Amino acid sequence: MPSDLEFFVDVDRETIRRISVRQIDGGRFLMVIRLQFDKGWESDSQSVTLKDKLALARRLIDEGVPEHAVYDDLKMEAPPSRSVLVVITISLAIWLVAGLGVLRALDWV
Repeated sequence: MPSDLEFFVDVDRETIRRISVRQIDGGRFLMVIRLQFDKGWESDSQSVTLKDKLALARRLIDEGVPEHAVYDDLKMEAPPSRSVLVVITISLAIWLVAGLGVLRALDWV
């Protein structure tokens, strides 16, 4: 991962959230969040220290940074989407019910 990253998130037509990330000692990350307004001024910054890449990725996504940008820039593998997990769970449930039906038909249960 590069030592410094910067993300820009549109809040509304006149406001952008600027998020700067820097890796600090011990593998921790410092994230600084500022709001930039069209009028040319910035809000006071908010600083957060995060313990690892996973915590950083979650916080960036919570702040509105698109998941693909987070995982690409942090050089992390994206977790499977929830829709994939739902399909897998439903498929397993169908196989379980079908298997129990076969076992009952054979009088094994």
